Amino acid sequence: MLCIPAWWTGLSVEVHAALIGAGATLGAAIFGVLVVITQIRSQGRQSRDAIAEAERRKMNAALYEDAVSICRGLADASIEFNTKLYAMSMDIEIAARAEVAGMAYSLPRARFPMLSTLYGEFSDAALRFIYLIENRRIVDPRILIFRTAMNTVLHDSRELMFSDFVLHVMPTLPTDNPSGGIFP
Repeated sequence: MLCIPAWWTGLSVEVHAALIGAGATLGAAIFGVLVVITQIRSQGRQSRDAIAEAERRKMNAALYEDAVSICRGLADASIEFNTKLYAMSMDIEIAARAEVAGMAYSLPRARFPMLSTLYGEFSDAALRFIYLIENRRIVDPRILIFRTAMNTVLHDSRELMFSDFVLHVMPTLPTDNPSGGIFP
């Protein structure tokens, strides 16, 4: 059987009702406070997660823009350098054929200092590309194949530009005279 304390039985019915109502109200208030605290924690966690996700997206967008800029710079430098080399090759070929045929021709427009500058821009853009790949860990720096391949490309292009090119092509290009004019 249920044991009811003596002090409780000595209270009037109105006091019993008031105490039961107050207890129920207190229980509902405690439950409500706990629910509100839990909801605020949940919203705070979701807010922090959303902020972190937004920052990750901003960082990824910045990394993407940086990568696009570097790749575009490499492509532009490569295209400009290759276009000038191709135009130089065509100018030299046309001049050589015209000379053999005894026809008049215009001197090639290419100059070695200009080509050297374009090669430097290409080389710098290629190095920025290598650093981008390694710094962003697109290719793990411990895997030496990528670095070796890119260094081989740069080494071979440097070899062609500053040894073979100088020996075989540079003598055929006209040179700008510092006091004006051109001498072949």
